Amino acid sequence: MSIITTFTSTPDIPWLASERSLRLVSYTAEDDNDQIVTENGRKIIKSGTVYPANGATAVGIVFEDVDVTDGDAPMSLMISGHVWEDRLNTGLSGLDDDAKAALAANGIFFDFKNIVPTYPEG
Repeated sequence: MSIITTFTSTPDIPWLASERSLRLVSYTAEDDNDQIVTENGRKIIKSGTVYPANGATAVGIVFEDVDVTDGDAPMSLMISGHVWEDRLNTGLSGLDDDAKAALAANGIFFDFKNIVPTYPEG
């Protein structure tokens, strides 16, 4: 089955810190999720949203905006990789501690000491 959807939205905030150890899986975005926003009359789950909820049930991070206006839709879910925690789509409350623990258990890293190389002085 092929799905082609074209719509215009504001650019996503770049929350992906590195492609290092990036792993995506195909997942079904449910059209009754609490984290849906409405843009231009469409129901969207935004890129960078902790899915299915910002809590202990977190499985991964929505990789690209998903339109669920017409019902459940396939999406790419990031289950491993490096992210900028402060750029995730978590609203004013920020990333829940339980969600952070669940995501870290899956292989999502919030510590960047091993991404940016350090060079000896001299």
